[in-house]
Amino acid sequence: MNADPPNATQRSSLWATVLQLLDVGGKLALGIAGVYFGYVFHQQGLEQTEQIEQARLERAESERQLQNNRFAASLIGPLIGGTPKEKTLALALLENVDQELARKISAALAVKDPDAEVRLAAIDALARSDDAETLQVLERVESEAPTENERNKAQQVADDVRTSRAEKLRRNLADAEAFLKAGRKDVAAKYFYEASKYLDEPLDAGELALAKSHFEHGGAEEAADAFNALFQKVDKRIKEQEQ
Repeated sequence: MNADPPNATQRSSLWATVLQLLDVGGKLALGIAGVYFGYVFHQQGLEQTEQIEQARLERAESERQLQNNRFAASLIGPLIGGTPKEKTLALALLENVDQELARKISAALAVKDPDAEVRLAAIDALARSDDAETLQVLERVESEAPTENERNKAQQVADDVRTSRAEKLRRNLADAEAFLKAGRKDVAAKYFYEASKYLDEPLDAGELALAKSHFEHGGAEEAADAFNALFQKVDKRIKEQEQ
């Protein structure tokens, strides 16, 4: 790791030392001064190089995102009006550049596309998402799809999504509770917030909105307390139902 370059006070002090050495002693003093100024220039050069590299990386990322957006846009036509083969290919390609858009289109195709091959491909694609909306779509397909193959596939994918959601809920809650016990409400709030995305039990909408609002507006401690109270109510209700 490179040392931090001297600040203004340090440079002033070192310059005074250099002047004293020049008064005292000739070649040795000049050599020391040369080493010092070489060091300063080298550090400045490193800083400039880092800034240039950072700017280059930012431009490259911006260009990459622009290309992804253009490519994703070019796939919309085949996804809407293409043949079944074109639709399934376009959906597979879209997943590689825009997963969120692919999820939304898969949800629509799984329910509405007239071709069973496309609907099955869309159901498969939904397996790569585990948000609540995806689960709702799969449950709808499971009960309404016109073919048994689709209904069975939707049930299988829905079970996998539920398993994934339950694991993420468990992991995030465990981390939240650990940080809460350690007095780190700021970190606990983050894990509670993530856990709330994977809870399929009914929640008080007002309390949930308040907890999320605290977190999203910087009130980490208030968010941690609100989420903790909310999850304790859910846990209590689940235990009562199991009795």
